[in-house]
Amino acid sequence: MSTDSAVLTSHLNVVLSRIKLEIDSTASANPTNAFQSVKVENGTVKFYATTNQSGTVIGSFDLPNSISLDQAATKLVNNFVFSAATYPNATNPN
Repeated sequence: MSTDSAVLTSHLNVVLSRIKLEIDSTASANPTNAFQSVKVENGTVKFYATTNQSGTVIGSFDLPNSISLDQAATKLVNNFVFSAATYPNATNPN
């Protein structure tokens, strides 16, 4: 691992630990503000304070256009792009 990579990893670990600390302190100080469930909808990840993905969205972020949720809604994947060169004699599913 290069020095630059080690420094970046170190900084990322500090940021992630601060985010975790913030989430933990918010959850213990005011559990109604802690997120309990997450839903991905139309390329936006939404956080809810309820366990059933309802009510007010307490936080959200948009996924990059090149990423979406798979059909089983279990993981994020790169969007499929049909290519006749890659799939000769195949029908474009789009």
